[in-house]
Amino acid sequence: RSELLAGDLDHAVHELMPAGYDWIAEKTEFPPAKSPAEALAAFRTRADLTVELVAAEPLVIDPVAIDFGADGKLWVAEMHDYPMGLDGNWKPGGRVKFLEDTDGDGKYDKATILLDGLPFPTGLMAWKKGVMICAAPDIIYAEDTNGDGRADVVTKLLTGFATHNFQARVNGLRWGLDNWVYGSSGLFGGKITVAKSGQTVDVSGRDFRFQPDTDEFEPAHGLSQQPRVRDDWGEWFGCDNSTLLWHYPLPDQYVRRNPHVTTPETRVYPPKEADSNRLFPSSRALTRFNDPGSLNRVTSGCGVEIYRDDLLGADFYGNAFTCEPVHNLVHRLVLRPEGVTFSGQRAPDEERSEFLSSTDNWFRPVEARTGPDGALWIVDMYRFVIEHPRWIAPDRLARLDVRAGSDKGRIYRIFPKGKPLRPVRNLPKLSSGELVAALEIPNGPSRDLVHRELLLRHDAATVPGLMELAAKSSSAAARVQALAVLEGLKALSPELLEKMFADPEPLVRRQAVRVSEPFLGLSPRLAKALLKLVSDADVRVRYQVALSLGEWDDGQAAEALGAIARAGLSDAWMRAAVLSSALHHPDAVLSPLWKSDVAGDGLEPFAGQLIATCVATGNRDALASIWAGLNAVPKELDPSFRAKTLASLLDALERQNLSWQTYFKAGRAGPGMIAQIADQLDASRRLARDQDQPEGRRAEAIRLLGREPDKAEADLKLLVELAASGSPRLQAAALDHLRRQRSPQVAALLLADWNRRSTSYRSAVVGVLLNREEWAGELLTAVEKGVVSTGEISPAQRQRLLNHDKAPLKKRAEGLLAVQRSESRVQVLAKYESVPGLAGDAARGAVVFEKNCSSCHFLRGQGHAVGPNLAEFQSKSAQDFVVAILDPNAAIEPKFVNY
Repeated sequence: RSELLAGDLDHAVHELMPAGYDWIAEKTEFPPAKSPAEALAAFRTRADLTVELVAAEPLVIDPVAIDFGADGKLWVAEMHDYPMGLDGNWKPGGRVKFLEDTDGDGKYDKATILLDGLPFPTGLMAWKKGVMICAAPDIIYAEDTNGDGRADVVTKLLTGFATHNFQARVNGLRWGLDNWVYGSSGLFGGKITVAKSGQTVDVSGRDFRFQPDTDEFEPAHGLSQQPRVRDDWGEWFGCDNSTLLWHYPLPDQYVRRNPHVTTPETRVYPPKEADSNRLFPSSRALTRFNDPGSLNRVTSGCGVEIYRDDLLGADFYGNAFTCEPVHNLVHRLVLRPEGVTFSGQRAPDEERSEFLSSTDNWFRPVEARTGPDGALWIVDMYRFVIEHPRWIAPDRLARLDVRAGSDKGRIYRIFPKGKPLRPVRNLPKLSSGELVAALEIPNGPSRDLVHRELLLRHDAATVPGLMELAAKSSSAAARVQALAVLEGLKALSPELLEKMFADPEPLVRRQAVRVSEPFLGLSPRLAKALLKLVSDADVRVRYQVALSLGEWDDGQAAEALGAIARAGLSDAWMRAAVLSSALHHPDAVLSPLWKSDVAGDGLEPFAGQLIATCVATGNRDALASIWAGLNAVPKELDPSFRAKTLASLLDALERQNLSWQTYFKAGRAGPGMIAQIADQLDASRRLARDQDQPEGRRAEAIRLLGREPDKAEADLKLLVELAASGSPRLQAAALDHLRRQRSPQVAALLLADWNRRSTSYRSAVVGVLLNREEWAGELLTAVEKGVVSTGEISPAQRQRLLNHDKAPLKKRAEGLLAVQRSESRVQVLAKYESVPGLAGDAARGAVVFEKNCSSCHFLRGQGHAVGPNLAEFQSKSAQDFVVAILDPNAAIEPKFVNY
């Protein structure tokens, strides 16, 4: 009834028809586009919110990204050449334009194309008097200097971004509180060249940040597909097609300081619900263009935004909004702090619905933005086909017009009913004093625009007002932004920062710590004040202190880092922060932890990382100090603690291709250390053999075998003996250690007595032998001689050999392991495709399922849930099932390869 009242007759009638009833199949599978007014009626959102059309065709077409200019203009990137160029043969047709409200009614009524002929523009950012544009492989700057509306200055800033995936290219330029412009690498990054300097930086696997007016460019923490965004406090977020939200808690500039330690995964998944990827669309599910298993699940997550205003309501502030164009909706995630990161859940009133959804299958939201007016803006590309043809099955592609909707596009904004929008001011027309006052507006994007305008003017007269604002504003967000502007103007003072360390808001204290870094070695008073924050009540402040202390090369900083580590050793992020800062005095960092109430499982890997830092930097004195502290740890705490720590030390030396005997001869404590290590290695051999000892201690002892050249052969034989002992734990430990060995004898020892070894041993050994080219060659030799059966090499292992990067090895594998088929799958499929009127028979299918499929598949109460859940494939066509049944290897989920 609600759909009938809303005017969506097609959807309402379909829902009322009995199951299986074909309601004008062609129309339901290929619904017509709606007018902007009809599209508005198809939206579903909260009753107290309104969805308003801001712009539509012909003013905008194919919009994929927007940005707000300081002068009130709305910049729009239009991917008019999606998906394969204007002519279907990659002719560029992307455009960047700006919209203006010429009559002051709050609606845009004029569009000016600044630049066209761009290849697939994916993002933009208003900058100075022009705009920066992401059009892979480049980021360019375009400006109209003569007032005719067309760009007469087009400058390449950066180049080298990956172009091979049309849905994962550079995008999402955003302003950072640290006065850098950040961007998303689109998953694949590239080797990026800075046009001004010629500098090349590899950002594969990371996002990036840069200074448009200089030659500064560097990697940034985390990796996002579309786009990269932040909140009011400097926390960065992103997403990818199958992930609603990522959080990036560990800034890359800190990680790079100490490349000798490992860090946690640089991104965190905040959603904490049991089935967080479940979606509740309002639109009818059409025949899927890609993976039917992703129906009603996140498959096209993009355009994420952190809402930076409270106009929608206080409970919306800081929420994440992710666009899902395949499912015609925008998903909302309520974020709450959890340590130094976040947890996220659906809003209580959206447990089985979405913040915004539409019954219109053409609604394709691709970006959400907080507008300077306080509304949440939604960019709607408005296309029938949103999936790129590369990922559409050929039989379906033949029936589709992949450019349907290329003459359409809409931009909406969502705000509370009956509540006025915030006024949008023309910032360049404000005085410098008015700009400073404008920092107190409760709208994050507006503060960012004011921030940049103040830096552009670089007016020294604004500094006193900014200092006053930072110290006394009633808005914590304004205090943070004022600090950031002062940092950009290079106008901070130790006196102001010392006051800010006592700010009542933890997130302000955190930013004050960050911007204090250049002063720590210059102002003893400020440094002393910072050291008091080591025990701050808020973990986020302590985390920033741990990160910032690495910028201060002083013994006091190391002692403070030790105190932070001692209190937060169980927190992986706090450990990572301390380790990133521990380059200068690693022994002093570790010293406070040699205590009886700290030593244990958490201390050993932490100590191992600091030992690795000492070895990599050649700091023998610090290493000797750590060794002395290790010997002072009470033995009764953890009998294997010394073995674990010694293994970390020897591993670190081996990574640097250093002999421990040679290395320690040069140190002040060298002779004593050499003797102690030799004694411990001998004790480990005895322990590894001793069947009366606990398996855990024997497994730790195994890590120390093979460390002395004159005893290496005997140790290798012992490792093979332990690997074949039958104990899963000892076998795993021994094989893992053998995998790290470089001896050419390893393969022969593992392959010896093959027929007498257990099945589990053989399978694990094959995995070990694939780790080195020479070992893999000996494995193939054993196959040629009939010692190892081809059946003992799993499908996954077989693929590694058949795809080996060494041509001779690959050729041998092809001759031994390639599967020979009597008849190609293509020919078999062709026979069935030629049968007219091919149709399914559910009754006969049930019999076949019970006989042939139920041993691995569960469906309708019958079978076993070993393989994929077939219920997810119910929307597939008969032809899809023919392909899946007759050519099952055409597509296999990785987790099922071994089956």
